[in-house]
Amino acid sequence: MSVEPPLASSPAPSFPCRVVVAVQWGDVDMMQHVNNVVFFRWFETARTTYFAEVKMNELLGEGVYPILASVRCDYRAQLRHPGRISVECSTTRVGRSSSTQVYRVVDVESGQVAAEGEGTWVCFDYRAQKSKVLPGDVVAALERFEGRALR
Repeated sequence: MSVEPPLASSPAPSFPCRVVVAVQWGDVDMMQHVNNVVFFRWFETARTTYFAEVKMNELLGEGVYPILASVRCDYRAQLRHPGRISVECSTTRVGRSSSTQVYRVVDVESGQVAAEGEGTWVCFDYRAQKSKVLPGDVVAALERFEGRALR
């Protein structure tokens, strides 16, 4: 498996959100490595942990919550069971009603980056079934958590 470096234009996030996860036996496919779809579940674990850390539920109120608009993953190295990984998340962009986050999966034992990804979520009003402008207090909470301006 060849490993390509990140694009030069990619930001160098600090990854303020880190979750350590055990690689489960059920994460492994017939090739004896972690199946590709598992990485998206790990991204979701980091994303929902990030939202809990910034208190997204409290800031957005009832019936409004981020909805995933897109997600991608670039695989860098194989992972196997047993093992532990650190799945990391950082916000890189905040727009009018959406935000982009980057993810990184690192093998805890070796320190090797196993995957990198990116996801875009939209502030979504589930009752009205449409996007909603990101409130200023949400943007402020994201910036506090990241320790930097995002707009």
